[in-house]
Amino acid sequence: MTEQWIQRIQKYGTTVGASVSILALFFTMFISGDTLGDQLSKRLGASSSHTSFSGIEVVFGNANTDGVTLGLALFLLPIVLLMASYWEPMKKYRAFLQLAVPVGELVMLFIVRSQMKSVLEFSVNYGANEYYLKSGIGFWLILLVNLGLVVMWVINKYQLSLNRKSISKFIETKNIDDLKK
Repeated sequence: MTEQWIQRIQKYGTTVGASVSILALFFTMFISGDTLGDQLSKRLGASSSHTSFSGIEVVFGNANTDGVTLGLALFLLPIVLLMASYWEPMKKYRAFLQLAVPVGELVMLFIVRSQMKSVLEFSVNYGANEYYLKSGIGFWLILLVNLGLVVMWVINKYQLSLNRKSISKFIETKNIDDLKK
């Protein structure tokens, strides 16, 4: 990457990250099913039956009314980050929110996943049957985007220079000061 692209990523990365985090809610967030049904379907030569939940369904749909109460944070936290980037009264909190929002969203992501699993196990009680909940593309997108936002915060906070020369010098010397601008 050229120095110009790195500067653009550092400048607009927060906006792109928050926007992708919101858009990821339209993808499949969770896939649920039961192992006994999947095994039976496989033996009969049929496809396994499972249920997909998009992030919007988790945030605003039936999952929200059934007990997945913190899903709304997955929608509101990126909006707060976008507001801090462009709305003048919130710009003074931008540095704090650039770290707090991704960390908060990562925590909420795993809390919502555990709430979703509890709700599904409670509402669909199969007795001895094992019920599973897999993560969909929306879950992974939110996870990766927020990890990227945390990395960008570290790069901006410590004014790290990520060009070929500084990275190769850092690899040779193992001195973190070689990455500083």
